[in-house]
Amino acid sequence: KASTAAAASATRRRGSAGGTDAYGSSVPASPRASGGSELGASLESLQDLIHDSPALVLASMPGSPDQFLQTPRAAELPLVLNICRMWLDAGLSDKDWSDALSSFERELNNQPGVHKAHGP
Repeated sequence: KASTAAAASATRRRGSAGGTDAYGSSVPASPRASGGSELGASLESLQDLIHDSPALVLASMPGSPDQFLQTPRAAELPLVLNICRMWLDAGLSDKDWSDALSSFERELNNQPGVHKAHGP
């Protein structure tokens, strides 16, 4: 677990300057690091990522962002990869992640016109 914490810390340090994160993935420079001049490009990149990615399904979300980033599967799901990376960069825990997924599921089930799926 100590190496995981160190890797997450290294990711946070490098994330603001751009380069490569602890998982070997390319990390764009933070808009704040460049005085916001890249904000438009960052928003456009995010929009492209959302548009080009398959729809997020709660059942496909990983149980732990840190563990997900350490799998080869992470590169296959760039939107989930970025969500997990941002989660860790914000210093949030696996418990926070689990709580957020539970809240998200409750909100989805409380949407007007949404019928709960019946399980076995």
